[in-house]
Amino acid sequence: MSIKEPVDTGPAGEMMEGIIESMDAFYSANLSQEVRRGQRQVAERGYYPGRKAPFGYRIVKVKEPNGNAVHNTFALDPPHDATVRRIFQEAIAGRSHHEIRAGLIRDGVPSPKGGKWAASSIHDILHDRQYAGYIVWGVSSKSGEPPIVKAGCHPAIVSQGEFEQAAQALAARAKTVTNPRQAGSEYMLSGLLKCRLCGNSMVVRPAREGRYRYYMCRTRRHDGQAGCEAPTLNVKVLEDRFLEAVLGDLLSEENIRAAIGRIAEELTGPYEEQAARLESVGEELRRVEEQQDRIMTAYEQGAYTVDDFSNRMAPLRKKQAELLERQADAATEVERQADIIANPEEVVAFAADTAGLMENSPAKERKQLLRRFVKCVWVEPGRGRIQYGILLPAEGGQRGLRERELTLGKEGEGDLVLPTVRYSPLSRE
Repeated sequence: MSIKEPVDTGPAGEMMEGIIESMDAFYSANLSQEVRRGQRQVAERGYYPGRKAPFGYRIVKVKEPNGNAVHNTFALDPPHDATVRRIFQEAIAGRSHHEIRAGLIRDGVPSPKGGKWAASSIHDILHDRQYAGYIVWGVSSKSGEPPIVKAGCHPAIVSQGEFEQAAQALAARAKTVTNPRQAGSEYMLSGLLKCRLCGNSMVVRPAREGRYRYYMCRTRRHDGQAGCEAPTLNVKVLEDRFLEAVLGDLLSEENIRAAIGRIAEELTGPYEEQAARLESVGEELRRVEEQQDRIMTAYEQGAYTVDDFSNRMAPLRKKQAELLERQADAATEVERQADIIANPEEVVAFAADTAGLMENSPAKERKQLLRRFVKCVWVEPGRGRIQYGILLPAEGGQRGLRERELTLGKEGEGDLVLPTVRYSPLSRE
């Protein structure tokens, strides 16, 4: 009825349409709130307001003792309830999620979805208090109301004591929760440094006396020099040499200005194209506005009825809105490209600030900045190779490259490369 309701196209009609839409939105929000309130009342009385039972249970209908209302509750669902009981017993015995999962798959026990078990499914079961006879509702509610947790509402698969024992066993096995800023490696090249010989990552290990630390190929660390002949590199010396090379390649004023010149040449074509697009959109917009003026004049002179006027203006208004949006996008793009071309000093200043951050910031922050430019650093005996994610400034009229070589020195020379290092074991990083 509302769709077919005749609404005037004038100001009064627009106001009425807004009122109708507001009433519809209020009705929808109010109905949702009433449904949630009813579900909470059902859960508070010890019944289940949902439609799907947890694995190990099935839904049954029961009447309230002092009324005719029918609600959902849980009944045991053999043999799945036995599977849930087994999961809790194995968790209490100290087995991990993955060990429990492997045993269930080995014995051919079907999962809740009928396929192979996932560790996440076992995690959800072990953390669901409903298996101890509780009704739990509203845990993920966004209304701010506290969740409902009510005991003794249906047959329990495990006792409350068994549920708590499983929770304690899981807590004893859980890893310590650490802030991500503290958990990250303190070494600048950690995660970037790779062995060219075997493809494995380079990890940091201290020397026996603990005064110095070295990057060592993970393969060599486990299998010795017979496993990989990659060099062992002093952390501080390598990071200083690497940072000097990167700043020289990317952020020196000479290279930045050369890069700006190349970018300006590449942007000249797109800039002119965007400027032409902006002019074309403006011309089209002017034609649409002229058509609107003519229709408005004809309407004022009585040449059009209200319906004719609305039918003719509607597509023009829609097209005008689209053109205005395109015009704004084109103007923004023209302004952005013009700034890049016209203000190289700002780019040079930004590069200088970035270089200062790389030199003076803590290692973790420097690593985040470096990852914007560097994809990987490959290491092999005698040399390293920095692989950039952007083109280096061209030299001698040649096309810019994405790699540069980093001299590491020969085995046994200087304090950068050591042929062998006796290291002390560290705790997991």
